[in-house]
Amino acid sequence: MSWKFWAKEKDRHQLNPAKEIDLPTDLYAFSVFAGALFARNVVPFDDWRAPTVDVPTHLNSVFQRVAQGFQVWAWAVLVSEKYGTQASRLALDAFCLQAARERNRNA
Repeated sequence: MSWKFWAKEKDRHQLNPAKEIDLPTDLYAFSVFAGALFARNVVPFDDWRAPTVDVPTHLNSVFQRVAQGFQVWAWAVLVSEKYGTQASRLALDAFCLQAARERNRNA
């Protein structure tokens, strides 16, 4: 897949379970898409531990957030290595803004 660095378009990539998802092909759209997935706690953010890992029930949400935070951090590092630090910051900002928008819609 050929990724454009940044081609901001209108929010064409919406999560709609009834339709097949049109995956984003630029960094901005992917950041928004990943932010929505994070806020909705769906793949890849829902599968945060192996079935053999036993976590105390009262700490389950804490460990889940730590694992999800690591996933986002690892993604930001990969973006930084491929596109540079500034692109990584912009992508992380777009990710966080979309995650906040999604959480406000569901609140």
